[in-house]
Amino acid sequence: MKLPYSFAGALAALCLSALDSHGSVIVAFNNVNVPIPDGSLTPVVVGVDVAVPLTKITGLQVHLTLEPYGNAPAYNGDLFVSLTYSTGYAVLLNRAGHDMTNPFGYADSGFDITLAEGAPNVHTYQQTTGPTGSSPLTGTWAPDGRAVNPDEVATSDAVTATLASFDGLDPNGHWTLALADLEQGYQAQLKNWSLEITGVPEPQRWPLVVSLSLAGLGGWRWLRRHG
Repeated sequence: MKLPYSFAGALAALCLSALDSHGSVIVAFNNVNVPIPDGSLTPVVVGVDVAVPLTKITGLQVHLTLEPYGNAPAYNGDLFVSLTYSTGYAVLLNRAGHDMTNPFGYADSGFDITLAEGAPNVHTYQQTTGPTGSSPLTGTWAPDGRAVNPDEVATSDAVTATLASFDGLDPNGHWTLALADLEQGYQAQLKNWSLEITGVPEPQRWPLVVSLSLAGLGGWRWLRRHG
């Protein structure tokens, strides 16, 4: 399920790390400070243009920092967050802890997490950590992945909207992060977020330049000898 979008402009401080030996690059957006509309099915959407020296995604991780907006706490069980790019779509959060026996989800406040495939699923994080209270959840977790109505999401729902949906795509283009707070009271905001993209590096052109230079040098030497 994709929620209807309400686009909103936001300034983001872009930080691009160098391509490492594993073919990964981090694109970070710090001090975004975007409030998430309280008690609304329509999310705020933060759009960013990504340009990295990669031609195909082979792996993706997302870091999210969500915190209370103002002095009151923010309830993690209220929040829905999704990531969209090209044909890829992942549900990062879908009302953590929400189930038919817990219709409000977890009452903890804040996330400072990395989302990566293969980790414990974030929807049921209290089964691992217990309640975190006013401290943000930290660590590495698998995205929620439950692409269903946030008012009806349950632990038993299938995990289908994962970060694997971005594999094989060219990462260069416009990405959107959508954030919604489904319950009235206690508002949250997006503080920071980043993409760690692993992929196939762009072909390097410098060996061709070197070979042409060497060919030119060889031709100059031939002229010296035979001219």
